[in-house]
Amino acid sequence: MLLLGFDSTFTTDSTWWNKPEEIPDGFIIQREIVKAVNEKPFFYNDAETGKPIRLDAVNFEEFNFYYQIWEDFFYLKVLPHGKGTLDERRWLLDLIKIFLKTYNSVESMIQEKAARG
Repeated sequence: MLLLGFDSTFTTDSTWWNKPEEIPDGFIIQREIVKAVNEKPFFYNDAETGKPIRLDAVNFEEFNFYYQIWEDFFYLKVLPHGKGTLDERRWLLDLIKIFLKTYNSVESMIQEKAARG
């Protein structure tokens, strides 16, 4: 989710291969971005501890399926079954909250960067 600005066309040359990119709650080096967007396992470094957080590969079609659920909720302001939280499965509500928290973190990071100039 944190790498939505990147896709499988992202490339880097060897001089920037280890250049870190800031993401909410951490940093990721460019070679790991290349792995992530090409559906391979990758890691990023936690902002507080600096330790690597290892993640499994994510298939784009699978990710996109869940992203579409969140996007529909975000823009349309309705849950998939349209009746409220009691009519939704817990995993779906948790998924929407995760996407929303990540969205807010990214927005906050962008604003902070803009304020720094």
